[in-house]
Amino acid sequence: MLCCGKERTGNYCPECGKAMNKEAGLRGLLRHVTERLETMTRKAAELKRQYDIISGNTDNYHAAEKKRRIQAWKVAQKTADKWQEWQEALIKAIDGP
Repeated sequence: MLCCGKERTGNYCPECGKAMNKEAGLRGLLRHVTERLETMTRKAAELKRQYDIISGNTDNYHAAEKKRRIQAWKVAQKTADKWQEWQEALIKAIDGP
């Protein structure tokens, strides 16, 4: 199925979240959110690791590069945190009160 200008094979579009398979349901959405969250968490950890490496090396990196790296990490972490909230809400919705 085509979404966001690309052929999609999963149950949900990774760019907009639109359901590609109407029968996927909440468990399918939870699986999608969990997979995306794992990817985002790994990316945030890698960006933090890169920042930690350059933050101790004042000779080879300019302040602008350090600022760019920490900002990239903060954005990635904030995005992962939001997806974590969605994951928790889906788990609660599926499991019930």
